[in-house]
Amino acid sequence: MLHVNGTSKSFDFRVGIILQASARGLLEQAIQLNFSASNNEVEYEAILVGLDLALTMTMTKLEICNDSQLIIEQIQKEYAPIPRMHSEVLNLVTSPWLFTQWGMDIVDLLPIATTQKRFLLVATNYFSKWVEANAYVSIKDKDVSKFVWKNIVCRLRVPRAIIADNEP
Repeated sequence: MLHVNGTSKSFDFRVGIILQASARGLLEQAIQLNFSASNNEVEYEAILVGLDLALTMTMTKLEICNDSQLIIEQIQKEYAPIPRMHSEVLNLVTSPWLFTQWGMDIVDLLPIATTQKRFLLVATNYFSKWVEANAYVSIKDKDVSKFVWKNIVCRLRVPRAIIADNEP
């Protein structure tokens, strides 16, 4: 059984997890998030951390307990009925989940600064328009890998897709 709770205050975002594995006992974990988030986002982060922990412990069945009925219903896919409209009335959303789809590009030939950094690696989240960017003297494949790991995966989560146009 996984018990999770998250709190979101002005500059304090915390996650609490209790994982009860019948044969392995009780595992408790508290985490301070290093990014701002809404209450629901903090609750989702708590569940994701708890699921990662359960996977690490090779658990095959898991019951999730949370004080947010909205989040539990979304996990169980018990959504409220959605009113149907003609497609002309609806707006297209390319990525309906926060931080799952990113666009990435390199901006080059910036004005040369004292640090000689002329290139900018930019990633933009399709849903929230959140931007992550770093300046570089030159960009190599290891720089891109490190950028994605540090600025997206470690801070937010593993994205479903990163889209780049690969044009020179």
